[in-house]
Amino acid sequence: MGFFDRAMTLHVPAVMNSVDAEQCYDAVNHGATSLAMQAYGMSIEQICVYLSAMCDMVYHVKTAFKRDEAGFSGDLVPYNSDQYAIVPLTYFNGLGQGSGGAPPAWQVVSSLMLGAYKHRGYGMSSRCAWSRMVKKIAAILFVDDCDLLHMALCGMITLVQFLLRVQAELYFWARLLQVTGGDLKPAKSFWYLIAFKFVRGVPVMR
Repeated sequence: MGFFDRAMTLHVPAVMNSVDAEQCYDAVNHGATSLAMQAYGMSIEQICVYLSAMCDMVYHVKTAFKRDEAGFSGDLVPYNSDQYAIVPLTYFNGLGQGSGGAPPAWQVVSSLMLGAYKHRGYGMSSRCAWSRMVKKIAAILFVDDCDLLHMALCGMITLVQFLLRVQAELYFWARLLQVTGGDLKPAKSFWYLIAFKFVRGVPVMR
């Protein structure tokens, strides 16, 4: 049964926040990415190879007219007389659009974000009509597009209280994005509400 179909069957308020992350691959913080990769078992050496390449490679812009030969990259500064340390003066974040490492890197980052979101008790619970199993659904993600699902429990919350909770959950998700280097993109974000009132015992949509 679909999300809104379930809300219409139970006659409870429900909200779906379709939120878009701004410059998902381009703005991911490397510190958060490193911690997420380590949490999934990657060695620090592998992580350093990938992220230092993102910081220090030279990027060139190619148009129909010509290729920019100068390019731009992170700067290296001397550490001592014997070796050089990678200390970018202009630090580049992001995972690299078109990079083969960007999708799995964003997957581990967004998985930890979802874990933190669910740990706060946010999301919705759904019981399967056939097996009676209860599943906790926090969100539906496709790269940087995310649908946050919210559904009130039957008769346990007013509409105003429900919407305040929805706002708190959305605010927390935005903070998670900001911690990882991104942010919400209001121009491409929307929300949808379904709510009911009872007139002489008959449910009517508000």
